Amino acid sequence: LEQLAATESPKLAAGKDVLGRRDQRPEQQEEEGEDTFHTSTGYPCLDKLLAGGFAKGELVLVGGNSGMGKTSLCVEFFRRMVAKGARGLYFSTELRADEFAARLTAQEARVDLEALLGGKQDQRAWDRMIGAMGRMRRWTWAVDDSEEATIPLIAHHARHRAKTAGLDLLVVDHIHRLEPIPEQARLPRRDQLDGIVRVLQRLARSLGIVVLAAAQLNDDSRAKAEANTKGGRDPRPTQSNFLDCRTLGKEA
Repeated sequence: LEQLAATESPKLAAGKDVLGRRDQRPEQQEEEGEDTFHTSTGYPCLDKLLAGGFAKGELVLVGGNSGMGKTSLCVEFFRRMVAKGARGLYFSTELRADEFAARLTAQEARVDLEALLGGKQDQRAWDRMIGAMGRMRRWTWAVDDSEEATIPLIAHHARHRAKTAGLDLLVVDHIHRLEPIPEQARLPRRDQLDGIVRVLQRLARSLGIVVLAAAQLNDDSRAKAEANTKGGRDPRPTQSNFLDCRTLGKEA
């Protein structure tokens, strides 16, 4: 007890501080230009559905089979959220930094990505691209395409970014390509992914940010969706369809 008393004071939050601005209605916070508890998704209709946007301290998963557009959707969420003022960090195991920047620019300028990369855009598209790059330079964002895709590295870079530039949004694309936590390297892949998901959830909570992560669905999820459609049941995938992971429904 004496040793505990000599250590740093416990991290307690007074009740009045925890309540914060809970007595303010969402539209009141919107008028003041701030939402203490949510980060806008960049989609007004989705913000309304989620009572303001993604909750800060939340892990959000974007699930899909290979080639269904998980990366495109993650980039679009990132673009819209950062454009609305969120400070973002994109960790990519799929794209190099220059590829990510090209895709982000194409989506902001609404030009064809292949035309952009091939230099085949017309003058109007070129003007839109120049305008998009001007807007993007005013955003607060960074991309990390480190070859060493480990969860400790992501956590380290996220905490450093939060201290130096501020951070509201971390996008991880995607969790099934991440290396396991070192102490779990010999465990089955399912246990490794459980550990990765838990660390991302704790990171979201400790930094008070939104962590948006892409995740792979099981190979048989498409067949189940088709069977459900034929049977008149809801064809949308459920949390049990995520590949090799048991805790997604609990942690995200």
